[in-house]
This record gives sequence, C-alpha cells and structure tokens, in this order.
Amino acid sequence: MENLLQNNYTDFFVRALDNVGKEYYKVKTTYGEIVRERVFCYELYHQMRMIQDKYELTNISLSAEIDKRGHNGFKRRDQKNPDFVFHQYGTFKRNEIVIEVKGSLGRGIFKDFETLSVYCNRYQYKHAYFILYNSNVNQLIDYISANKEYAKQRIKWLMSHVTIICKKGFDSSCEVYNAIELFTEI
Repeated sequence: MENLLQNNYTDFFVRALDNVGKEYYKVKTTYGEIVRERVFCYELYHQMRMIQDKYELTNISLSAEIDKRGHNGFKRRDQKNPDFVFHQYGTFKRNEIVIEVKGSLGRGIFKDFETLSVYCNRYQYKHAYFILYNSNVNQLIDYISANKEYAKQRIKWLMSHVTIICKKGFDSSCEVYNAIELFTEI
C-alpha cells in the first residue's frame, strides 16, 4: 500500500510541475531573467490545488511555508518552515508529505535535505520530496560530488522515503529518483 501511495504522490507532483508555465522557471526583470523560488512555488501551489481532487488528496490539507515557530510539539532547533506540507491540522497522526523546492544549486539544498530528514524522522511525516527545477539530476549529482565533504557533514539521513524530482525546464520531462539510489556512491 505504501508504494502505491508513493507512486500516486509522485504522479501528482510530476503532473503539477508539468503544469507550471515557462515564465515561472526564470522571471523576466528589467535587467534579465532571474530565478525566484517563491514565485515558482506560488504557481506550483496553485497547480497542486487545481489537481488535488483528481488525486484524492482532499482528506489532508496542503500548506505552504507553514510556520513552526512556537509550536510546542517541535524542538526549537527543528522549527523549520518547509516549502509545502500535506497534513491534517492539529495532529501528528496525519503528517503525510513534506516538500522542499529549489530553483538553483547551492548549499541551501543541504539545509532542505536536513529539513526533510527532521520532519520524517522526528515528526512522523511519511513521505519526503525534494523538487529541483532549472537543473537536471546529473547537475545535482555533480554539485553534491563537488561538495562531498560538506555534504557528508550535512546529509546524515539518506533515507529511502525521500524522492527527488528534477525538472531542467518547462520543456523537459521530470526525472524521478529515490535519494538512496543517487547518493549512496557519493
């Protein structure tokens, strides 16, 4: 049953990502195009809400950057704000999915992996997704390999329930991998 849920969730995220328009990958400004993760996430949130019923995800709530500061069920050091969570308000029993999103490669990805780990290992989230747009999986692997020592200090988790979805751009297909498949050799 768990794998069926994971596959349904993965299909849901792939579909939502495929529905995000090209203009959200890099935002046009008066001085060129720039990556704006928050703009992308707002559109991704909209796309997820548009298809949530179709994937029967209406019995749990989608929250964006839910603020955990002051939450007495979270240790102070764990009061992070992931980009998205699917959960039932008011209980840890229905903590279903935690999602982090990045629009470019940088050391912030290690903080995101740590957040995913904390939410799954300490706060009963069953599934974790790391979504990387504007980069493909080979670029992610190269980045982590180039920062191997830093990665080893920060990524202590390598858990099987983290799914990585990379989408290079609007016209590209999503690449889906389990974190352990990608990072055990690094």
